[in-house]
Amino acid sequence: WRELLKTGKATAVDRNEMIAFALRQREWDTAREQLLIALKTNPVPETFRLTSDYYVAQGDLNQGVTFARQAYDAAPNDSTNRLVLAHRLMSLRGTNENREAFALLKQVAFTKDPPALDAIALLAMRFQPTADEVTNYVQLIQQHPARTLAQEFFALDLLLQHQPARRQEIIDKACAKYTAPGDDALVQLGRWLYRNNEYTLVVKNVPLLKAYGSQDMFLVHLDALAALGRWADVEKALESTRVPLDPFFVSIYQVRVAMEMGRKELVPLNWTVAQRRAANNAQHLIYLAQYAEKIGADDEAIKAYRRMTEITPNAKPAFVALIRLLEKVGHTRDIREALRVMIERFPEELPARNDYAYLNLLLNENIETARKASEELVRATPNMLAYRTTLALAYLRLNQPANARTLLDNLNIKWADAPAGWQAVYAATLAGNGDTNAARQIARQIPTKSLRPEERYLIQTLL
Repeated sequence: WRELLKTGKATAVDRNEMIAFALRQREWDTAREQLLIALKTNPVPETFRLTSDYYVAQGDLNQGVTFARQAYDAAPNDSTNRLVLAHRLMSLRGTNENREAFALLKQVAFTKDPPALDAIALLAMRFQPTADEVTNYVQLIQQHPARTLAQEFFALDLLLQHQPARRQEIIDKACAKYTAPGDDALVQLGRWLYRNNEYTLVVKNVPLLKAYGSQDMFLVHLDALAALGRWADVEKALESTRVPLDPFFVSIYQVRVAMEMGRKELVPLNWTVAQRRAANNAQHLIYLAQYAEKIGADDEAIKAYRRMTEITPNAKPAFVALIRLLEKVGHTRDIREALRVMIERFPEELPARNDYAYLNLLLNENIETARKASEELVRATPNMLAYRTTLALAYLRLNQPANARTLLDNLNIKWADAPAGWQAVYAATLAGNGDTNAARQIARQIPTKSLRPEERYLIQTLL
């Protein structure tokens, strides 16, 4: 995109496409840079919408509304502009804003434009529709020329939710309608039945012999068997040479089969096979990690997230997930190592740099380096309590409690609402300055189970 802009031949459409791409990639500096140019040189409704997207992503909902309204004012009959403005207004959660959003969504819902389907979904989910409105919304979806199978099943969900007395009738009609059209409809039917806990009907309408025809159908059938606790049938289905699954997914199911059938000796072996088959495939690794977390196999999830940090170009989400999970299992040195690697690759990630300095100080290691890093962060963002807390801990480690107190005193915050570790640093700071009673009062209200061992050590004499 930058090379195209250098040629001088890029159009306003090209620039907006670049901005949209930057927003999707969370490249905020690039998005802001190009938005400023676009707003100055050739602002069109799409430019205002993209600017609204940018501000919402930054947490500034008011500016998000302002630019969404500019897009609407520039082209008030455009359904997309109406939908975006309604969405932004709902985010503010005010009565007047919700009333205006409702009116805009109603206008969009009765058009044949593609945004009408999103407007109907918002009306149904966010505004507590009456029975008559639900019937109307369902008809609008079913008659809309741009509807998808997913939206048809959303309409059925509305009926089930608001007309529970008709549940069996609605389910029977859906089974009759969607078993014939083709595999895509059958997959959607199976997923919809599964979502509504009709596992036996999934197995009936997506039978095994049919399910061998595609990966999606097979997964629907297998998940229904699992929900029914029919693990012997799951194992038998996986033994066929007709299984339409990547070997990686087979190994994931084999892990669960071994666990559910009490074959504990096979569980580690099957995890090893799954990790090996995931190898360098980022999609497989994230599936493995999330599945392992779901069933409580945190060590396996950690392995997968760590591998993702090594192989994916945009590894920030993998680092965040890895560190979150390491926090859960309480390995302070492992967390610090993950943060060290992260800030080597992404030095612009200031919160990660702060956390790395904080853990070094908790472990009472690399103190001078951590102090310098935290001082830089406080200079750059003096109002950030996380950075101030880290620097205060550095001063405590350097036996400068007065400096620590200067950082943390007279702040307009309620310490009881702060993270437990920050409260521990504050209590230690008060104690270091001789204010033992106040320190003890704060320390004794800290939920100690939320503290790392090193944080508990800071206040152990106060408890």
